[in-house]
This record gives sequence, structure tokens and C-alpha cells, in this order.
Amino acid sequence: MKFNRPIKLIGKRVNLCPVDEKDLAIFHRWITDLNVTKTTEKASQIFTTAHERRWLKEAQKKHKDGTDYSLTILTKQNSPIGIIGLHNIEDSSRKTDIGIMIGEKAYWGKGYGRETTVLMLDFGFNVLNLHSISLEVYSYNTRALRA
Repeated sequence: MKFNRPIKLIGKRVNLCPVDEKDLAIFHRWITDLNVTKTTEKASQIFTTAHERRWLKEAQKKHKDGTDYSLTILTKQNSPIGIIGLHNIEDSSRKTDIGIMIGEKAYWGKGYGRETTVLMLDFGFNVLNLHSISLEVYSYNTRALRA
């Protein structure tokens, strides 16, 4: 699915833009695919489209108040392939957590996650002036460890 949308960050092979309601159907497909979520803390949870809508509203609210930046990962052809976010940004300590999910399996293992992570880290450190960005990774998640 391709949509015209405002681009927030521009990379060589990916662009990042704010999450949008148009993305919910594809997000729902990814979050309900155990092959996609088995490397995330969401693997054991069940999500409905209503959960996705509530999550989107909360993500957009947190984006406005500066405590969360959830961005859709797009190919240069504007096709969504994943999502990345800086979550629970702490004003006083300038710390945050990062999370990423490449939902489109055709893009796994090809460096898209790495490029996206570098873009988001650059944004976090150089634009938001964060001091620490951490990622929790399961030991069997070899793609995340490589990125």
C-alpha cells in the first residue's frame, strides 16, 4: 500500500514519517503474525483493530507532548515496511528506549533495520538532544543483534 505522506527523516533506502490511521490495517497484519512478533515483547498478546486504533491515538498524543516518537518505515516508493519508535522519553535524564519492527518479511536481513536504526539514533541524539537510547534484545533475535 502506498500513500502520500509527510516525511520526517530521509535515508538512502528508507524514509520515516509519523504513523497514520492509513497504516493501521498493515500494522494489524504485522502485529498478528507470530513470525514477525516472536522477537518482541508483543508476541504473547492478542490485538484487535480496536487495540490498534487506541494505540494510534495514544502514540499521536505522546508524539505531540514529546514523550514518544513512533514513525512508519517507508521504502523510497512509499510502501510501509515497518515501524520504529523512541518511547518513554525522560525529560530530566534525557533517556529513552528504542523499538523497531520490520513487518514486511521481504525486507528482513537486507540492512533496512540497520539504516532505520541509524536514522532514528541520529534524530534522538542530534535533534532531541538525548543522552542515552537503549534497546532490549532477546538473545535469539540475531537480526536485531546484527543491526
